[in-house]
Amino acid sequence: PAVPALSASVSVAAGNSMDPKATVTLNVTDGATTLDAASVVISLGGTALDSTASEGAWSKQFSSVTQSGKTHSISAGTGAIEAGTEYTVSATFKDSAGETTTHEATFTIPVWAIYALGTKAPATAAGSITAREYEGVGGTSIGAMLGHASFPDSPSLEEDAGYFEWPQSGDIDVKPEGNVKDNYAVHMIGFLHPPATGDYQFAIAADDNAQLWLSTDESPANRQLIATEPQWNGVRAFAVGDRRGTVDSGTADERFENLSKFITLEAGKAYYIEGLMNEGGGGDNYAVAWTTADPIPNDALPISGEYLSPWIILGEPTDTPALSVVNNGDGTVTITFEGTLQAAPTVNGPWENVDAPSPLTIPADQAQQYGRAVTE
Repeated sequence: PAVPALSASVSVAAGNSMDPKATVTLNVTDGATTLDAASVVISLGGTALDSTASEGAWSKQFSSVTQSGKTHSISAGTGAIEAGTEYTVSATFKDSAGETTTHEATFTIPVWAIYALGTKAPATAAGSITAREYEGVGGTSIGAMLGHASFPDSPSLEEDAGYFEWPQSGDIDVKPEGNVKDNYAVHMIGFLHPPATGDYQFAIAADDNAQLWLSTDESPANRQLIATEPQWNGVRAFAVGDRRGTVDSGTADERFENLSKFITLEAGKAYYIEGLMNEGGGGDNYAVAWTTADPIPNDALPISGEYLSPWIILGEPTDTPALSVVNNGDGTVTITFEGTLQAAPTVNGPWENVDAPSPLTIPADQAQQYGRAVTE
């Protein structure tokens, strides 16, 4: 049978806002010409990436009188990149005839809305952390949780948790039940306020798989994975090695996977912190404790609300006050508003009350500021 021409394509498997990276794959099937494997260059924005290659076998089908050449798959990882930015990747190679071919693709890792809220940490702890549940996720892995359609922007439950544990009894001194419900995921998200400058170690105890992320500041963009629960353990079972491997083996930092290294934190500074847990069946729990010296024992109390602030401010919904601006065509504008009118030189403030009733007519050149209506 005749041998077809060489064929090739490039594909991108993009991550998500929690794991913003991608894998670029060039697939080539040899034909009348063959791939010069040494010539392959996969690039991100013009910068070459390290790649790995695998080969398949050639095939022949006499029934349809067709023949396919050897297949090649060359993949390259981008490493961490920015979510919300469009990237262009290219794969360039030569064939046995010396002809150069380039394939390109573009992709964007979507920004999850919850991470784009722009929440600012308060100067001092607010007394709670945001706890969110997602029903019907399935499985026990964090990957299943991150890939579920409801995560992270459509939780089935959203509450303030008075300490870093979920489910909880409501009293930090009372351990929660060990089996509350099945087939759901937990997301705890907010800010940590260390009481003193020092080196802190964190521990998680969870059922089932879980992670703990901590930022170098109050931005989720700088969060880093610091501890994991690879399978499951009991309520506040921080110190046991059951179903936990070790990390940094043979070094001074050797520890179980559910423990972080000691991390230097500063008093007066807030740090974005985030916990994830996916529950299949049986027991379910997630708790985070910390220490500056002695090892964290089993049944240690979770981090108290006096060191936490929520990412999402919950409360009764309020209607946004109405605000309208009409250009009168005579060099003036009329502002009609509900509540109190405020003005600022920039969209970020500082906002100051305007001492005037509605409607307010002012010269047009005075309307070059930013305005808003608020209910105080």
